[in-house]
Amino acid sequence: MAAYLAYELHLAGVGDNALLTHEDWQLFGLAREDVLEEIKRLSLKGLLIVQAAGDVIRISWKQPDMEALCDVLAQG
Repeated sequence: MAAYLAYELHLAGVGDNALLTHEDWQLFGLAREDVLEEIKRLSLKGLLIVQAAGDVIRISWKQPDMEALCDVLAQG
Protein backbone atom coordinates (compact mmCIF):
# COMPACT_ATOMS: atom_id res chain seq x y z
CA MET A 1 0.00 0.00 0.00
CA ALA A 2 2.72 2.48 0.96
CA ALA A 3 4.72 1.84 -2.22
CA TYR A 4 1.69 2.30 -4.44
CA LEU A 5 0.57 5.52 -2.74
CA ALA A 6 4.09 6.98 -2.62
CA TYR A 7 4.61 6.37 -6.33
CA GLU A 8 1.11 7.62 -7.16
CA LEU A 9 1.80 10.90 -5.38
CA HIS A 10 5.26 11.20 -6.95
CA LEU A 11 3.94 10.60 -10.46
CA ALA A 12 1.21 13.19 -9.82
CA GLY A 13 3.95 15.77 -9.28
CA VAL A 14 4.03 15.92 -5.47
CA GLY A 15 7.52 16.87 -4.24
CA ASP A 16 9.52 14.63 -1.92
CA ASN A 17 9.03 16.78 1.20
CA ALA A 18 5.34 17.43 0.46
CA LEU A 19 4.81 13.71 -0.08
CA LEU A 20 5.41 13.02 3.62
CA THR A 21 2.61 15.34 4.72
CA HIS A 22 0.11 14.71 1.93
CA GLU A 23 -3.45 14.36 3.18
CA ASP A 24 -3.93 10.95 1.51
CA TRP A 25 -1.71 9.34 4.18
CA GLN A 26 -4.21 10.44 6.83
CA LEU A 27 -6.73 8.00 5.32
CA PHE A 28 -4.49 5.28 6.77
CA GLY A 29 -3.89 7.11 10.05
CA LEU A 30 -0.29 7.97 9.17
CA ALA A 31 1.43 11.16 10.33
CA ARG A 32 4.64 12.54 8.77
CA GLU A 33 6.90 10.45 11.01
CA ASP A 34 4.94 7.29 10.17
CA VAL A 35 5.17 8.00 6.45
CA LEU A 36 8.92 8.53 6.73
CA GLU A 37 9.27 5.14 8.44
CA GLU A 38 7.22 3.51 5.67
CA ILE A 39 9.41 5.19 3.03
CA LYS A 40 12.53 3.93 4.83
CA ARG A 41 11.08 0.39 4.80
CA LEU A 42 10.50 0.70 1.05
CA SER A 43 14.12 1.76 0.69
CA LEU A 44 15.28 -1.33 2.57
CA LYS A 45 13.23 -3.44 0.14
CA GLY A 46 15.02 -1.76 -2.76
CA LEU A 47 11.96 0.01 -4.19
CA LEU A 48 13.50 3.47 -3.87
CA ILE A 49 16.42 5.31 -2.32
CA VAL A 50 15.75 7.73 0.52
CA GLN A 51 18.06 10.31 2.06
CA ALA A 52 16.77 12.16 5.12
CA ALA A 53 18.46 14.87 7.16
CA GLY A 54 16.39 16.84 9.63
CA ASP A 55 13.26 18.10 7.90
CA VAL A 56 14.64 17.56 4.39
CA ILE A 57 14.07 14.36 2.45
CA ARG A 58 15.30 13.30 -0.98
CA ILE A 59 13.84 10.27 -2.72
CA SER A 60 15.35 8.64 -5.79
CA TRP A 61 12.62 6.72 -7.56
CA LYS A 62 13.74 3.43 -9.13
CA GLN A 63 10.62 2.67 -11.18
CA PRO A 64 9.64 4.99 -14.06
CA ASP A 65 5.89 4.36 -13.88
CA MET A 66 3.15 2.47 -12.06
CA GLU A 67 3.28 -0.48 -14.45
CA ALA A 68 6.95 -1.06 -13.64
CA LEU A 69 6.22 -0.73 -9.91
CA CYS A 70 3.37 -3.24 -10.12
CA ASP A 71 5.65 -5.68 -11.98
CA VAL A 72 8.27 -5.40 -9.22
CA LEU A 73 5.66 -5.78 -6.47
CA ALA A 74 4.12 -8.82 -8.20
CA GLN A 75 7.53 -10.51 -8.36
CA GLY A 76 7.75 -10.19 -4.61
